[in-house]
Amino acid sequence: MKKILKKLSLAPKGLRYKLMIAFALTSVMPLLVAVYLAVNYVFPYIGHSDEIATVILLTILIAFLGMVFTRRLVEPIIDMALEAKIISSGDLNRKIKVDQGDEIGELGNTINDMTKRIKANLEELSSYGERTRQINMDIHQKVMALSNLLHIGDAITTAAMPLDNILNLISEKVAQTYDTGYTVLFIWEDETEKGMSVKTQYNIPTELLKNINIKKGEDLFDKFTSAQKIWSGAKQSKLPGDVKMFLDAYGLKNLVTLPIVSRDKLVGLLMIGNQLDNFEYKKDDMELYTVFVRQVAIAIENDNLYRKTKELAITDDLTGLYNKRYITSRLEEEIKRSILFQRPCSFAIIDVDDFNKMKSTYDGILIERAMKKIAEILQGNTTEIGKAARFGPNQFALLLPEANKKRAADVAEDIRRKVETVFSKRTSPEDIERLTVSIGISENPIDGANANELIEKAEKAVNVAKSLGKNKVVAHIGG
Repeated sequence: MKKILKKLSLAPKGLRYKLMIAFALTSVMPLLVAVYLAVNYVFPYIGHSDEIATVILLTILIAFLGMVFTRRLVEPIIDMALEAKIISSGDLNRKIKVDQGDEIGELGNTINDMTKRIKANLEELSSYGERTRQINMDIHQKVMALSNLLHIGDAITTAAMPLDNILNLISEKVAQTYDTGYTVLFIWEDETEKGMSVKTQYNIPTELLKNINIKKGEDLFDKFTSAQKIWSGAKQSKLPGDVKMFLDAYGLKNLVTLPIVSRDKLVGLLMIGNQLDNFEYKKDDMELYTVFVRQVAIAIENDNLYRKTKELAITDDLTGLYNKRYITSRLEEEIKRSILFQRPCSFAIIDVDDFNKMKSTYDGILIERAMKKIAEILQGNTTEIGKAARFGPNQFALLLPEANKKRAADVAEDIRRKVETVFSKRTSPEDIERLTVSIGISENPIDGANANELIEKAEKAVNVAKSLGKNKVVAHIGG
């Protein structure tokens, strides 16, 4: 019953009321008036023109009022439809003007509320989209950083890669963590030095950074090497005076200094920065840079261990012969023994002729194979107590205790002939066509009382052999 009464409601502010009024005024009421006029005035009293005119005017007035009511009903709906169409096209800043308290006004308010909520939701979605984009960028940056760390780790574990190459790689990867990023890596190789100089750099904003020398004892040295610190140009008022002067002098905006420590000793300093405006380093950035610094420290430590291992090694990696360091120390010992027991001791240097020309003509693998063949000849033709060594890229050496120059010359000549014979027989077109050696000999005590003197005299004898046309054996004679 309540629903029926609601449907029949004639509330003065209701849209249904206006519709019924408008319908009555524009259709039913004029029709009744017309019928009434026709029955009561037109037919019985033809000729009463004043009364008829009055009734007609009233009818027109009533129809006009009906039109006004209808217009007040229709125009807001048309305006609302136009505004709704504009809003639906994407202009969420539009607002429907509401000046009525009926259902049309409520509809307008409802559309305005919906528009406001849609706009808020879209702004929130846009905010989520921006946050999602930033998260994706952070994830991409971290993946790239992890890839760089793995790449550097592989390089560090590869003993064949020189330290300078590893440090260059680290500088490049660190700088690439941000746009306009740069790195400057300082190494303090000797504690007796007064400061640290630039070892490598990448994408530096000014060439002046290449020549920086951070001197020990200065306040700036202590500030940069005491701990990891962020020096932001955006907060210049809070920077120490000398740091601010440093940033201004080199035109730097954002800078991080990270001391490099190995075995509790300061071995270097890594400067990282970028030229971005209003930039602040995050905690994640510092954690990542700390890992890079540890990699630098590991690379330096590995290089030190590698060099110490090389110093302890006594054989050549390629040929298996003794190396230069070992044969030199053994020569010194044999000289002392020969002096003590007044016995001869000879030393020979075997130099490959035209080695540089051979390097430019043949593949490196063929040259290594040739060096191995010469080493085999030396091992098979030295004396029982003699020792053969790889003395340089194109040189070999023989230490011949108990052998004077004549005996050493005989051994050397035998080696020279065998080298010439072996390399005159090509087993394939790719083999080295011809290879010969020039040999110089010195003897203790005639040519020297220590290893350096004997080596020097043997070198001079080699030069003489080459000046005589190469492929010869020459014993040093005086001078």
